[in-house]
Formats: sequence, structure tokens, C-alpha cells
Amino acid sequence: MPDSQVNDDNAMSDIRELQDAIIGTARADGNPYDGVVAPPLETHTGVVTTPKIDPEDALVIDVHIEAQYPGGNEAWRKYISREMNRYMNELQEDGQTGTCVVQFMVDREGDISDAEALTMLGTRLAALCVQAIRNGPPLDTSRVQR
Repeated sequence: MPDSQVNDDNAMSDIRELQDAIIGTARADGNPYDGVVAPPLETHTGVVTTPKIDPEDALVIDVHIEAQYPGGNEAWRKYISREMNRYMNELQEDGQTGTCVVQFMVDREGDISDAEALTMLGTRLAALCVQAIRNGPPLDTSRVQR
């Protein structure tokens, strides 16, 4: 701004006056530390630790005995076949036949979550496969080694 418009209210402060200034949205005169409580200082040891994971909640990738559909693999095949056969005419008319690979998670109680198709993405067949797996009964996890 031009020198003629500078007055005491908008004059630039000397740098020494700003060393103890508290940043805010309003201009405050007086002792800058009245009523201000400093946050507690944290002591840093320089040691970085990873978050603790409860072994009960750890994700198991390598399973020695897999969870099974009630009744075993044959019952699983019958369940999936029955669910897909309900829509077979519709799928064949649309030319949506083939093999759809679905990935999903099984928790400790045998409940299925995070089901997603890995192949035939965006097709009715993929949607039906994921729906069938999500709507199926919980898997038997009683034989899974922990």
C-alpha cells in the first residue's frame, strides 16, 4: 500500500515484536500468554514400533485345513449348481456362460464376507455367483487349525 495510507493500525510490525505472537484471526493486545496453556511435551525415544495385533484377529493366509460347506464339497457343488440353474435360461439367452472365479473371506464363525468376482466382471453371471456365495449358509470352521 502507498506510504500515505499506512498508519499505526496497519503498519508492519518489527520482527522482534512477532517472536512471541500467537497466530489467530483477531488482533489481541496485551500479554500474549494470558490464559494459554501449552500442550504437554511428548518425549520421543526415536524407536518406531508397529501397532500391536491381537493374534485372535490376525489374517490367516495359509490354512492347513480349509473351512467347508456344511455337507462337504459335494454339497457345495449341489448348492452352487442349484443357485445357477435358477437363472440358466436367462444366462444362456444373454450368452453369459462360462466359468466365474469368486474370491471371499471366511471369519472364525464361518461367515462369508468380501465376496467379489475375479473373472467375467460386470456380467450377470458374476453378480449371480457373488450373490449365491454371500447368501449361502456359514461354512464349517470346526476343523480349521488355529
